[in-house]
Amino acid sequence: MLPGQLTPRVYESVVRLGTWRLSAPAAAALPFLTGVTVSAATVRRLTEGAGAADEAVQTAAVETLERELPPAPLGPRGQRLSGDGAMVPWPHGEWAAVQTLALGTVSAPVQERGAWVVHTAERSYCARLSAAEPFGRLALVETHRRGTETAQTGCAVSDGAGWIQGVVDFHRPEAIRLLDFPHA
Repeated sequence: MLPGQLTPRVYESVVRLGTWRLSAPAAAALPFLTGVTVSAATVRRLTEGAGAADEAVQTAAVETLERELPPAPLGPRGQRLSGDGAMVPWPHGEWAAVQTLALGTVSAPVQERGAWVVHTAERSYCARLSAAEPFGRLALVETHRRGTETAQTGCAVSDGAGWIQGVVDFHRPEAIRLLDFPHA
């Protein structure tokens, strides 16, 4: 059982709503979806608590990978790495930096409307509210799971930010670098 008076299902509903919406709108939507009423402060507290617990699990998984050095699973023929950062509002009018890495399997080129295009499938993401330097290390769980190290070819699409190049250097130093001009 979870601490408090919420069932596991309602607790999960609170946390899911809390990750999708601000605390007050999430608290307002909860009674309609579950028949349970909680305050915006409860939504915030439970969502932040679940996030901290997940962060601890992910950090422990990074430490296990670093300690045990298991072989990387076989990666795809082609893999795309795409990093970005964003400033997000934090309580009390503060702002914080969130780093994100998207991974995807690159498909073979196909013709669409007379032009060759390449699509990316099987996308997954990792993100952390952290400084840029530790983010590269913290993304290790996802890059290991996806076989980034063993993919036949790696490409990195980004706006050219130095911290993103550092993340790519950490996970796939020989990746082909592609500058995303519209984003840059």
